[in-house]
Amino acid sequence: MTKPKVVIGLPSLNEGRTIRKLSEDLGRAFASSELSQIGYNTKNVHVVNADCGSTDGTPLCFLSGDTPLFQESMTVERGKGNAIKAIMEYTVQTDSEGLLLVDSDLPHVPSEWLVKFLSEARNGRDLVFPRRPPVWNGGDLSYHGCTPVLSSFWGSLMHEPICGDVFISNKLARCILADMPNALQQGVRGYGIDFFISMHGSKFDWQEVYMVNTKGNPLRSFSPSVFSKVTMGNKFLEVFGTMGDCIRRLPLDQEKTVNHSELKINESGKREWIDGAVPPLNQELEDIASSLSVDLNAVQGVFNAAQMEMLSKDLVSLNSRGLPFSTWLDIIPQLLINIDYSSFDNPATRAAEQIFLSRVVGHYQEIKGKPQWYHTLEEQAARAFEKRADLITSLQQNIQPIFSEHSLNEFQRTNGLSCAQDNVKLNSSLTP
Repeated sequence: MTKPKVVIGLPSLNEGRTIRKLSEDLGRAFASSELSQIGYNTKNVHVVNADCGSTDGTPLCFLSGDTPLFQESMTVERGKGNAIKAIMEYTVQTDSEGLLLVDSDLPHVPSEWLVKFLSEARNGRDLVFPRRPPVWNGGDLSYHGCTPVLSSFWGSLMHEPICGDVFISNKLARCILADMPNALQQGVRGYGIDFFISMHGSKFDWQEVYMVNTKGNPLRSFSPSVFSKVTMGNKFLEVFGTMGDCIRRLPLDQEKTVNHSELKINESGKREWIDGAVPPLNQELEDIASSLSVDLNAVQGVFNAAQMEMLSKDLVSLNSRGLPFSTWLDIIPQLLINIDYSSFDNPATRAAEQIFLSRVVGHYQEIKGKPQWYHTLEEQAARAFEKRADLITSLQQNIQPIFSEHSLNEFQRTNGLSCAQDNVKLNSSLTP
């Protein structure tokens, strides 16, 4: 077995339907002259599948593909973050230049994607992710969560910060692996890993590359639950929990604070698409709006009196216009740091998701009927960056201890970490 120049990582859970074709696509792509011209071929690429306990034979489907590439499959504990952690460890252990993560549910991987990602990798980038044609009816966790948070607290405008297709250098992988044990919430072992990667990558040499092709998988993942008619489920919990955990640790991690005067936007290539028109009426959003019910009593103590009054006024007209961005930006720090996102058993957590969904509705009200709408999100990211000083002050003044001694002990038990050490970290983060 030769040392890989790059590792292609395929995290999976029950992707037997697509993963074999995906592995064969990769084999054909790396046998092409396009990739050999930039130094990658069938002799120096490893494809690693980290499977989260599939019940449909995904690993066997992966290994049965007809491909010239070296393939390795491993089984890990369930959770996207656990799968990516295993692939990063493989990358570090083999001393590869880095890893390119690819969603294993993709029906096809165009070779031009690989060329764009790996060309930037060869140029020394530590983090490369796509900038695809925007979709007004998707990307909610990016548009209203990760992008404004990264813009304000880390000073980087990343348009698609929680995507499944991303290149991570060996150096960045080592940084991410070193910090994963410090995470107090479990979300980083699930969908929260995407934000965790972008957050750390914002301190490195990162780059967005334009992509014309869309992914072709579902845009949204709303579903009913025992608590509400509409929920995003664990994806919401894990992403919001990870964002909150990272923000809570900002006072401890001084190197993460923004030290530049302009919002960083790093784009490579030529934009070859325009924003798609937004219909003046969308039944899905109408249904979400009519089903929302925010229990403000559940978030008493999460927000200050002025914020509670503002929320009360905005949510009265929820069915007609949703939550405006000005209110959303003002409450983001408290929403993230003063709520435990470990499960929906907590009424405050359920209320937080309903508030988030009300912002999804509010955004639609702002852009409906517009042929070009994406600039509104970029303008909002710029506003978040401009308000960063106020947001950080709010963070320092309002942060609350949301982890009980029991929950810290449980975290120690399940993760093999020092509870005393984490408790010191938690308490020291309460000091402005």
